[in-house]
Amino acid sequence: MAVRKDALPLPEPTLIPSLAVSPEDLTDISFIGSGGFGIVFKATHKRWCVQVALKCAKASGHLSQSHEADLLKEAQKMKMAQFDFILPLRGYVPGISSAQLNLAPVDLGLCSQILQSGGISSRAFKHDFSFRHALVMPYMPCGSLHGLLQRCGQASGTRGDSSALPWPLRCRFVDQIAHGMNYLHGLKPHPLLHLDLKPQNVLLDDDYHVKICDFGLSKWREVTGNVESPTYIESLCLNEALAKPHGQGKTGRDTEPELLRETKSKWSDGESTKLFGTLPYVPPEYLRDTHRKPHHTFDVYSFAIVVWEILTLTTPYANAVNSFHVVECVVKGNQRPSTDDIPEDRPREADSLIRLMTSCWDCNPKARPSFYDCIKVTEPVFNAFKDNVLTARQELQAMLSQPDQEQLGWGELNMTTTIFRPVQETSKPPCSESSAKLMRSAPLDGATPEVALDDALNVTVTNQELPKIAELLGKKWKPVGRALGLREAQLENLEHNYHCYGMDEVTYQMLRSWREREGRSATRATLMKVLKSAKVMTDDIFWQT
Repeated sequence: MAVRKDALPLPEPTLIPSLAVSPEDLTDISFIGSGGFGIVFKATHKRWCVQVALKCAKASGHLSQSHEADLLKEAQKMKMAQFDFILPLRGYVPGISSAQLNLAPVDLGLCSQILQSGGISSRAFKHDFSFRHALVMPYMPCGSLHGLLQRCGQASGTRGDSSALPWPLRCRFVDQIAHGMNYLHGLKPHPLLHLDLKPQNVLLDDDYHVKICDFGLSKWREVTGNVESPTYIESLCLNEALAKPHGQGKTGRDTEPELLRETKSKWSDGESTKLFGTLPYVPPEYLRDTHRKPHHTFDVYSFAIVVWEILTLTTPYANAVNSFHVVECVVKGNQRPSTDDIPEDRPREADSLIRLMTSCWDCNPKARPSFYDCIKVTEPVFNAFKDNVLTARQELQAMLSQPDQEQLGWGELNMTTTIFRPVQETSKPPCSESSAKLMRSAPLDGATPEVALDDALNVTVTNQELPKIAELLGKKWKPVGRALGLREAQLENLEHNYHCYGMDEVTYQMLRSWREREGRSATRATLMKVLKSAKVMTDDIFWQT
């Protein structure tokens, strides 16, 4: 006879004191971003005297006692994972409210929007809201491997200039990820599977050493109902929908949206609780078999895709039409990311990593090596470059700080800079027609046209102007965000939300966050300078008639 989960005993009291963190010890709390697990904040722990990251689960419903027990036990496992290349769990906050967080108005508004988008009634956080759980982890100011690969990829151009990310660092990333995963898989008495290994879950410290994060969170995601998109469960729906014979939908329609809706409904009714993985990193056997139990070969496959991204500085399956296309190619076509995208000017040692990568994504799980076997390949490759790591790190830092605005983003601009000044009459060509419109509409009180232009641009950008500006940004939104002073973690969060809200909404929220942070310093002049530096047409952005 099956035992109900609700009948499981509560966790031992000894689990709680070693992990408990009091909300009163957390100060200077600010919003960083959100993801599948919940909302992430940066904070300072008063007694520890260090900066920490808070990962707050955004569950809105009641959790049973057994679920509480599961979460605490999972946290205890994470606490035990102490290793050089693993981001450790520092503590666990059983509950924390917005009042205790003491958030700035802009951060409070962002959290409210995220919670509302997750299906929590706006009445629940109109004046206050609470998070049921928060994990306390070290704060990594250099962001994720994903962010670094993207910036270097923008600098490398087509087919990847090898100098964009020095090979000693690439090989060290691969080796340290393999070591970290080997440690997790070697834990006793039970290995700790990651089940969502990807560049977004690989953080970097100040010296660009790897810190694998979000391991062991599959139970937290399952219990709290937080699943990243596109997820493993999404891919199951896609695969099952693809497998349906034509005309087999309940309504007789066999369009992709119709089949996907039916399949999602089935899974959401409780027929599956496997909520792990992100589509490009999920092995094909898990897309075929919805009842397959997690195995270490899942992480090995994901590792192969991450290695490909490090070698190519590009995103896997970037040319796929949609998620259906990815699933069909991986499962039915047995396709993998193309090795043709790996730079031709790579060092010969990188060929060993390519062979390892292809063995790790083998269609036969039994043919994939363990991470212990992976280290036998990655360690000698890294050792060949070990003496050049310091120089490589200096080269990378110099490249990331250079003022190449088209590719790498740039140092923060002075938000109070005025870009137009009153000038004497010159013989230069007349101004643009759009500027002439503005000057013709200015009061003729003796001021020169240039002064009128200066006055019009040195006013604060209004909320009504932001949607129009957001529409113009398009793919330029990320360099513009960096120029406006947004942190890499904030940009990564916006990119994550792109799939939920669309490009225009993401760019609008980015601009709105900047305007609220800068206040009166968020002028048209400042924004025009940033937009022009990113080669976004702005001549008539503020005064079209």
